[in-house]
Amino acid sequence: MSNHRIIEVCLPARKADILSYRLPDAAFVPLRGTRVVVPIRNRIATGIVWQTHAQEPEFVLKDVIKVLSEEPVLSEHSLNFLEWMAAYYLQPLGIALHEALPAGILNAENLDQTAVSENSKKTRRKKADEPVEAQQSEQFISTLNPEQLTAFNAISAAISRKKFQPFLLHGVTGSGKTEVYLRAFAECLSYGRQAIMMVPEIAMIPQIIRRFQDRFGDSVAVIHSGLPQKKRVRNWIDIKKGRVKVVIGTRSAIFAPVQDLGLIVVDEEHDPSYKQGERFFYNARDMAVVVAKMTNIPVVLGSATPSLTSYFHAMNRHYTLLEMPYRVESRPLPEVQIVDRKPKTDGALSEKRGSDKTPYWLGRELHAAIAGNLERKEQTLLFLNRRGFATYIFCEDCGHVFRCKKCDISLSMHKINEDDQSLSANLATPLQKSDGRLVCHYCGWHIPAMPVCPVCHSHNIKAAGYGTQRLFEDISGLFPTARLARLDRDEAASPKKLENILKAFSKNEIDILIGTQMTTKGHDFPNLTLVGVVWADISLNFPEFNAAERTFQLLSQVAGRAGRGEKPGRVIIQTMLPNSQAIQCAMRHDYKGFYENEIRNRRLLDYPPFSRLIKLTLDEKDSIIAETYIRQLAAWIREQIIINKIKTEVIGPSPCPIARLKDAFRWQLLFKASGISAQRHTGELLTKYCEKELAKAKFLRIDVDPISFL
Repeated sequence: MSNHRIIEVCLPARKADILSYRLPDAAFVPLRGTRVVVPIRNRIATGIVWQTHAQEPEFVLKDVIKVLSEEPVLSEHSLNFLEWMAAYYLQPLGIALHEALPAGILNAENLDQTAVSENSKKTRRKKADEPVEAQQSEQFISTLNPEQLTAFNAISAAISRKKFQPFLLHGVTGSGKTEVYLRAFAECLSYGRQAIMMVPEIAMIPQIIRRFQDRFGDSVAVIHSGLPQKKRVRNWIDIKKGRVKVVIGTRSAIFAPVQDLGLIVVDEEHDPSYKQGERFFYNARDMAVVVAKMTNIPVVLGSATPSLTSYFHAMNRHYTLLEMPYRVESRPLPEVQIVDRKPKTDGALSEKRGSDKTPYWLGRELHAAIAGNLERKEQTLLFLNRRGFATYIFCEDCGHVFRCKKCDISLSMHKINEDDQSLSANLATPLQKSDGRLVCHYCGWHIPAMPVCPVCHSHNIKAAGYGTQRLFEDISGLFPTARLARLDRDEAASPKKLENILKAFSKNEIDILIGTQMTTKGHDFPNLTLVGVVWADISLNFPEFNAAERTFQLLSQVAGRAGRGEKPGRVIIQTMLPNSQAIQCAMRHDYKGFYENEIRNRRLLDYPPFSRLIKLTLDEKDSIIAETYIRQLAAWIREQIIINKIKTEVIGPSPCPIARLKDAFRWQLLFKASGISAQRHTGELLTKYCEKELAKAKFLRIDVDPISFL
């Protein structure tokens, strides 16, 4: 028997699942999950040992260069989870590994785990084997209301039994879901186990981390992509060593290397940010349920507006439904008023409001409410899910609309001034102060504003529509003494700036906050009493089957920011579709009414949760090649589905709603499978085709359980 060892190594970001190497005779035989340095082509790379076995190689293999450490960086559970995840989402194992590990763990060939861990250990007050006790603050010892107590008792029982049980915690905004989470975490930590708290976006981290640190001290670590690499690696290792018990993070927290997991909480479980939108299209909320099942622990999905799929599972007893229908201390939900902004029969909306010149986007009701709030020294939130100054630019003489030269998208106008330079960071050419640009929000291509019309050479160029920048400018003119701030992706370009804006608003240092959907994510501002939804119809017009669901959730969530303190809240929704079911149900805070209507429509159209979807997207520089290729693929897959008797409907091919993006023409196929078995078999056919055509099909992307079709 030869002493040679064949080592199967997975390399991150590689499309090949695993590669084989030879371990020299004198080398230490590494355990599964250990880091090794191996040659690949004309360079070296660090990978993870996936398998080892003793046998004569059938062909000449390259030697492993170095085994970096004896201790595996990934546990057996983590390896099994990544294998399952890669198979389900039809992705190479190397892509899954790339998502799971911080870059510093593998990129630094000489990374000394012990040194890094020992240095960070000084900042931790608790030893790994000590149970963490919650701080007995006044807030902690406050009495739970009956609904909170019922929810906590159910979760606590599952924690004590260490039993897989998925809970859907449906609690209205301000009902005290976070307090239930905190109590559940304290219960989990009392058994010496670790727990994961997931939130949809980095914007929510500062507020939630303060709550958890107040309760659990220094036994809290944060994991998200916005952290500096060294800090992310340090936190990752501290979690793996058990030096911290509470992990808080965005979707990447699902990969945290916890050793004794006892609980997972997914807050705002409905939020689409849990779905990765590029490279590896996984849904962290769904994976949280998978991890909980693999480790036999409870998982809590919490939301005031649960996804229809999660609520459907609860209605069919796949999840345990916990309901909290009232706000804490019996505070009322905000009063919601719908304002119809359709043009009247006597002509288009006028900018004149008596003797005052008011922007056309601002109705009388909202204008008066903002003024009243300022007089009472209460705070206002204006919500518009569009950034920039204007949504499109056109020539008033010939009607030409300025579009991106690389994408099938109209350009948005952005103004740049001394206090608004953050947009420059996202563009190839930095913008100057007092400058303006027409910008593509998809690829970043831009031109100066205002340009000469390329069709008729007119200088009569106009800006139409409005974004958060325009709202900010208009409100500044109407209320010059008000303290304003803007919260969107341009303004809050860094986590620190985002935190500063939220902190200032929380301290009443801002009177009016103008923002996009970043403002809807679970924030708690006690003095915020007025929410104005400038245009409620934007998301309703998206060409997606879940557009109504997304609209209802956005409106309900942003409305829920009002009146969370002692003062009652008020919400004004401006819309041109006042009779929309989503808008009417949001006005009444009627989740169940919306669910019953929408689930009926989904059943009729056979969309999730009554089917399982796969989206295949093709990008190609040549439009003729793109169309020819996708039609050939569609014909082949239809034939194979018939031959193999798979219960899957093929929809398309058709151009994507955004038909050209970053100089590539885009086509898509949608597969509507009758269930998970049909979905899996359809996926196997797709991966078989993609592997066969890999050399020329690098532009094919497979998205299992898609939530966006743009």
